[in-house]
Amino acid sequence: LLSSSDKTKYKTAKVKINNQTFNLEIADNDALRSQGLSGRKNLTKNDGMLFIFNQKGVYSFWMKEMYIPLDFIWLDGDTIVDLSEKVPPPVNFSSTDIPLITPKFPVDKVMEVKAGTIEELRLKVGQIIEFNN
Repeated sequence: LLSSSDKTKYKTAKVKINNQTFNLEIADNDALRSQGLSGRKNLTKNDGMLFIFNQKGVYSFWMKEMYIPLDFIWLDGDTIVDLSEKVPPPVNFSSTDIPLITPKFPVDKVMEVKAGTIEELRLKVGQIIEFNN
């Protein structure tokens, strides 16, 4: 599941959904989760971030300092339990009222990928994803 990346301080994982492989940077501690994809100006089709939590919970995300829209794939283990599509970046970075994105059910992992991925791959709640080494 894990490998180290020379480009960043993040470890990486390969995740397969509907025969498409994603290369995801792993955010598995508070500092990395807080940074997330903030400040990124672009995201290629098969790249993104995998947030891993030690226990299941209803974790809220926000798009602080984001420049690009994202799709959120909410996971309980390897099962999709919720989907948030085409979440836009904030209009005003200095705003303190950036909306929160929250799943309907407890999760232990969240994938952030390029906006439009959920639609393109026709992802549905209940689908299983594969974590590869």
